[in-house]
Amino acid sequence: MTMTRTYTVRDGAPSLTEGLAAKGDGRHQLDVDLDGAKIFAVVKDGRITGYEGERDGQPIETVTLQEIHAPGERMARRCYLCACSGDSCTCIPIEC
Repeated sequence: MTMTRTYTVRDGAPSLTEGLAAKGDGRHQLDVDLDGAKIFAVVKDGRITGYEGERDGQPIETVTLQEIHAPGERMARRCYLCACSGDSCTCIPIEC
């Protein structure tokens, strides 16, 4: 059985993630609101290796998406971080 998901993408400037890697290894909370979920960047060896989410103390699924446009010779890239519950995901733009 295939489950269809709905992705809702919020508009806005990308959330800043660059400075989180400089905080050192571990989990660092992003300053974002994804429908009440707390979102953490997981840093290892000075790089963000993934994202984790929690809602009401329980883990939730997080998904990262990358959208690539290649008009002419310039390639544009947008990245999104999504917090998912069941068949619904809410996404925000993040730095690529």
